[in-house]
Amino acid sequence: MMLGRSGGTTREGPAAADFEAMNVLPTLAAKAVEYIGQRAANAKAGTPFFLYLPLNAPHTPIAPTPEWQGKSGLNPYGDFVMQVDWSVAQVLAALDRNALLERTLVIFTSDNGCSPEAKFDELKAKGHLTNRDKSKS
Repeated sequence: MMLGRSGGTTREGPAAADFEAMNVLPTLAAKAVEYIGQRAANAKAGTPFFLYLPLNAPHTPIAPTPEWQGKSGLNPYGDFVMQVDWSVAQVLAALDRNALLERTLVIFTSDNGCSPEAKFDELKAKGHLTNRDKSKS
């Protein structure tokens, strides 16, 4: 079941028969790590590479994988944010493992704020304010 969408589904539209939204983030992270490994030797020899990794998360649908569900102690959105952090850490670890971290420019940015489907009231009740909520109480 998909988390974060009314009715437990993703947006309507065509998709591959085996497509599961919760697999997108781990697949992107794994492919990025693989790409770094494939280019590491040439990069150390002076041929730089470029990796553009537009993460799908923590956008909707809010879809943490089973191993991340419940980890944050907040709600599925908190779990998904933790999984995003872990995914970025995997990329940084691949750069470090390949002795490229100190000579690589990494830019991590966001294109918008927290989705209302993150359930702001649940997050606030547990002491977490989103970028939408400026109050401290």
